[in-house]
Amino acid sequence: VAVSQSVAQAHSDLCRIPKDQITAIPNGVDVEEISRIPAADRNSLGLSANDFVVLCAGRLTEQKSPLDVLNAVMQIRQRSADGNRIRLLFVGDGPLRGMLESEIARHHLHSTVTLCGWRPDLTSIMKASNVLVLASRWEGAPNVILEAQAAGLPVIASDVDGCRDLVQDGTTGRLFTAGDVAQLAKMLTEQLS
Repeated sequence: VAVSQSVAQAHSDLCRIPKDQITAIPNGVDVEEISRIPAADRNSLGLSANDFVVLCAGRLTEQKSPLDVLNAVMQIRQRSADGNRIRLLFVGDGPLRGMLESEIARHHLHSTVTLCGWRPDLTSIMKASNVLVLASRWEGAPNVILEAQAAGLPVIASDVDGCRDLVQDGTTGRLFTAGDVAQLAKMLTEQLS
C-alpha cells in the first residue's frame, strides 16, 4: 500500500514490486472539521491585518528546504514595493532551526520572520495566512497541502512527486522547480500583488 501514485511508482522502481501489486490509498483530511476551526487572531501572532503572511509548516530539515523560502522572502523584500508587507511564519521545528535563527539575525529579519516552533493550532494559523509554501526536495503525500486546500489557503509547492499529485499548477495552486528560489520569489510576488 502506498499513500500516492508517486510513492507507488517509487516502490515499483526501487523495490522491483510489480505495479499491479501496489495499491495507492491517498491520505485524507476531515474537511468538515477543518471548516469549523476559526482563524487565529493575527495580533496574537504578532501580525497586522495588512501583513501578507507566508506560512511554511513542517520539519525544519534539508528535505523541506526552509532556507529556500527564507531566501525567496528576502528577495521579495529587496525587489518589490510591497515587500515590506510580507511576513514569514515557520511552524515546526528541527535541526535547521539554529541555521534559520542565524540567518534571521544576520539579515535583521526579526520583524519579518517568526519561528513559531511546533503548534497544535496549525489549521487556525493557516486560516490567518495568505499562502502556504512547501519547498520540499521530495515528498510522498504531504498532508499539509491537503489541510491548506481544505482550509481555503492558496498553495505554492515544489514540483516534486508528492506535491505534483496534489497540486495542478495554475488550477489548484502553483508549482515551482525545487531549489529555484527566484521562481518561488516570482510566484510569491504574484500572490502579493
